Amino acid sequence: MGNKKWAKPCVIKKIGKSFAIWFPPSQSFVLLKSPAIEILRGFEQGKSEIKIISELIQKTGSNEIEIQNFLKEVLSGFDALMDSENLPYTSPEIEEEINHFTFSNYAVKFYRINGKSFRIIFGDEILLQHFDQLFSHLQIESCEDTDFNLEIFLHKNVYLFCQFGSVIEAFRPEQIHYLKGAVLKKIAGLIYAINEENWMASFHASAICDGKNAILFSAKPGGGKSTIAALLQARGYFLLSDDFIALDNQLEHVWNMPMALTIKKGSLKILSSYYPKLNYSVSQITATGKNVHYLIPKKQESVTGFSFPLKLIVFIRYSKEIQFLVEKISPEEALIGLLEETWVNPTSKNIKQFLNWFSRQQYVRITYSDSNLVFDELDKILKHD
Repeated sequence: MGNKKWAKPCVIKKIGKSFAIWFPPSQSFVLLKSPAIEILRGFEQGKSEIKIISELIQKTGSNEIEIQNFLKEVLSGFDALMDSENLPYTSPEIEEEINHFTFSNYAVKFYRINGKSFRIIFGDEILLQHFDQLFSHLQIESCEDTDFNLEIFLHKNVYLFCQFGSVIEAFRPEQIHYLKGAVLKKIAGLIYAINEENWMASFHASAICDGKNAILFSAKPGGGKSTIAALLQARGYFLLSDDFIALDNQLEHVWNMPMALTIKKGSLKILSSYYPKLNYSVSQITATGKNVHYLIPKKQESVTGFSFPLKLIVFIRYSKEIQFLVEKISPEEALIGLLEETWVNPTSKNIKQFLNWFSRQQYVRITYSDSNLVFDELDKILKHD
């Protein structure tokens, strides 16, 4: 491995019995244990392979051939992680003159959140469908004096996300979920006057709060995070946001984004008794092909403020076979589970802060079929100082 690959040192943080490692070139997290962590540290310190092998033989008692084979395997993995070609996402290249290109408008919509009015120009029906249903309850009449303007177009099979006519970012059609995250993060930043560099992370998750502290629900797609958030909202909790939770690196708070909840067909029966209008709602096809219903969040006059500290991360799962089960999980499992549905701002300073923030969090796994028991458990947690 050449010295050039180690020009940007890794971020290392002990999590549980393992070490969380951030590799800057590929913007990747991995968890390492001994003796792999000793190999990484050895190379970062400039030690030779011979020196590392000698030290590992003394530490582990393994023979030289075993250590050499293990070292070869580990270094192969490090090579991939230290290669910028293995970034999880890369923006497609666009022509330099694109900022002077005049796009045709499919639809123009105006919205207002937190007293800020903004306009979004959509280039086609798919883009309108992907975003407008989330904000339709926030729509206002057209106005000339908006606080900011955004545009989203498809040009030569590339989605272009623009602000005041200048391209912010570009995405391929199969990266539309990245586009959604970028648009929502930009809107949140403009609404709350938070710069891009001051977002620590965003989660594909749902969150509720009691006016003082928040609880975040993480799950794989279709795992029920929107359903439990809707149920808890019906029981009096304030819905912070559904499917997109932004965390800043100044207050280390999660922020309110009053978008509609996306409810899948399987959840209609359990939710319709709390939200009768769902019985008459028309299903919509999202840009990713999912069939969903949209539920407008309730207004909570008793809750003041737009951001709250996180008190608990819940990895939620609905199961007909299990009435209610709370399980402790290891820090390693919690971090891996959270990162599967998370964007973290990829600067070393921010990565360090994110890992420090995570190490202070509480987390559990809840499997349930009886939502009343979930409510009782969370009510107990939030009321406990």
